[in-house]
Amino acid sequence: MKIFNGMTPPAAILAAAATLSLLLSCNAIPLEKETLSAAAGTLVYIETQENVRSLLPDEGRMTDLNLYVFNGNILEKRFYLTGQPLSSLLEGQALEMTLVSGCRYGFLACANLGYEVVFRSRQEAETYQYWLAYPDDYRPGMAMSVYDEITPQKGEPVRLSLQRMMARVDIRIDRSGLAPDVQLECRKLKVGNCPRWGGLFPGSRPKSTDDLFLSGFQLDGIACNPLNPLDGSALSEEVPLYIMENVQPEENQKLGTYVEAYFSYESDTLCTVGENYLVYRFYLQDDGFKVHRGCHYHILIRPRGDGLGTGGWRVDREAVNYRSGIGWYKLYPGNYVECRLGESVHIRTECYPAGMSSTFNAESLYNHSVERGMFSYRLGEDGRSITLTALKKGSSMIDIDYGPPLNESHWVLVVCEP
Repeated sequence: MKIFNGMTPPAAILAAAATLSLLLSCNAIPLEKETLSAAAGTLVYIETQENVRSLLPDEGRMTDLNLYVFNGNILEKRFYLTGQPLSSLLEGQALEMTLVSGCRYGFLACANLGYEVVFRSRQEAETYQYWLAYPDDYRPGMAMSVYDEITPQKGEPVRLSLQRMMARVDIRIDRSGLAPDVQLECRKLKVGNCPRWGGLFPGSRPKSTDDLFLSGFQLDGIACNPLNPLDGSALSEEVPLYIMENVQPEENQKLGTYVEAYFSYESDTLCTVGENYLVYRFYLQDDGFKVHRGCHYHILIRPRGDGLGTGGWRVDREAVNYRSGIGWYKLYPGNYVECRLGESVHIRTECYPAGMSSTFNAESLYNHSVERGMFSYRLGEDGRSITLTALKKGSSMIDIDYGPPLNESHWVLVVCEP
């Protein structure tokens, strides 16, 4: 198990328990050229990974199969199965081939490429790239492959376990640490920097942004409902995302794959409006920015407090604003202050929410203190107070600007010896 550094550590585990098998019978010919019957030949089983049916796609679906047998770098045999021949194979009917017993062969099986692919050598297969037309292009089924070098022996079965050319990432949310007034509803999940292609052999790595979908596989609408329990449970169910393999070193973060979760947000003082969402982003890191094919990653989003912190996630809170009508201010000693020549007066403001900004307007201070010479002033360290000393008789208006959610300006009238 591999642990990630994040809000809570996602664990990377290999999916197990194959449930779909193809039976292939290989007649192994000893070096003396003795021909064996099919019944006494080598049995080859081709298996897929765990067949977990989710919203999209069907992980166990197989619509075509390319099978290659290499002797060293040289192509020895090739098969392409689809339709009824593939169905028969899935039902256990044997596919016969004749090989030399005791000779080491390389077996390459590829499923759901959507078409027949011809290789003249193993080297050609190693450089092949399977491209997606769009991020969730899984109509023929999920692309799978396996390569294994095997020496067929009489009566000994051979198993080839097909592996997804992508990773599965399951997302779950634990809201138990949120403040009582905070509501987070997941509206969308999206994979960013999703590779456009994958190789038939492990270790695929896009070389530039041209090899990536900026916006990859995503779930939204009712597909996100399992993340938002209606019964008030703190821990949600899981939903899956799928990502083509992306094995990037540490220094290539710009090409690293990440997951974004989009939330509508509500608290006593803050909220999002419409389709402007609070966004959590998490980079999938496994010894660098690496997402391995065939791996099953689990990510638990566990926000704390107001839900706007980080804790391993990069949080974009630009869409979170104060509620309309929230906020107030107070001025001490008030909006009208009298003083005598040479006397100092202290003006202070309070405002709510606590994070709301308040600023004594620099232009009005300059106008009355410097240009008109009405008073000298000293701002308080917290920026919410000011001390004025009257230098001549007359009156001055000091402006105070308040930020969101008020977004208003107010003034204090200071009169020296009215």
